[in-house]
Parts: sequence; structure tokens; C-alpha cells
Amino acid sequence: MTTNTPPIHPEKPAQATNPAMHSSDGRHPWVEPAVVIAAIGVAVTIIGLLVSIALGIYGMNVRIDGMNVRIDDLGTRMDTLETRIDDLGANLNTRMDVLAAEFKADIRDLNTRMDDLRASLSSRMDDLSTRIDDLSARLSARMDDLSARLSTRMETLSSRIDRVYQLLLPKQPPTPT
Repeated sequence: MTTNTPPIHPEKPAQATNPAMHSSDGRHPWVEPAVVIAAIGVAVTIIGLLVSIALGIYGMNVRIDGMNVRIDDLGTRMDTLETRIDDLGANLNTRMDVLAAEFKADIRDLNTRMDDLRASLSSRMDDLSTRIDDLSARLSARMDDLSARLSTRMETLSSRIDRVYQLLLPKQPPTPT
């Protein structure tokens, strides 16, 4: 008798057993090799899906990390620009104090230009902030979409696993009441 043949008792005539029935010694059920192969195929498919999902999440994390690096770099550049603007403002204030007596009209014009520059920079910073907020919102929406898709796939996978269990597990005979 091999591991794939049903148990045969000497006092009973030889007959095939139900693939889901327990062996006579009650240790392990006798299962058709095709069922074992199908179960292994399902397990490999599930593992493949989980690896695919994990790689998708890893790819999104890499993109998010890249965005974070870019945002940090942008923040560093903005800090450097702000420092330069502050240094420029301090330098201009010193020069304006020296030239104020002689060139009051030019100084007023320069102040107007500086105000325009600050307003322009403020406007650009607001635009940049808006773009960053938009990118963050879009990234959040993409992550929500990915989460929804992952949830849908997991539900589909769960229903398929349930179906495989229904196919593989023995049907219970109704209990008499």
C-alpha cells in the first residue's frame, strides 16, 4: 500500500474511499494528489499576490521617501534663500542709513522695490505652499485609492480562499435531531 492508496481492511471487501474520509486509524485524511497539487497551486497564487501587494506598497514607500527627500531639499533651499534675503535686507538697511541723507528719493524707490520683491516672494512662497499641499492631497488620495484596491483584492482573495476551503474540506453529514 502506498501513501496515495486508500486503506483496505481484511474483513471488508476492497473499495475506494471518499477522498475526504479519515483513514481507519484516524490519523490523517486520505487526499487525492490532484487536491494536494491544487491546494499548493492556490497557496503559491496567494503568496504571489501577497508578494505583489508588498512590492506595490514598497514602491509607494520609495516614492513617498523620494517626495520627502525632495520636500526636505526644497525646505533647505528655502531656508538658504530666506537667510540670503535676511542678509540682503540687513546689508541694504546698513547702506540705506549711510546714503539716506543724500538720496532720500532713491531710498524710497528702493524701499518700494523691496516691498514689491517681498510681496512677489511671498506670493511665490504661497504658490509653492499651495503646490505642496496639492501634491500632498494627491498623494493621500493615491494612497487611499491603493488602500481601497488592496482591500478589494483582499476581499476577493478571501472569498476565493473560502471557496477553496469549501472544495477541500469534507462536507459534514446532517446531525439527526
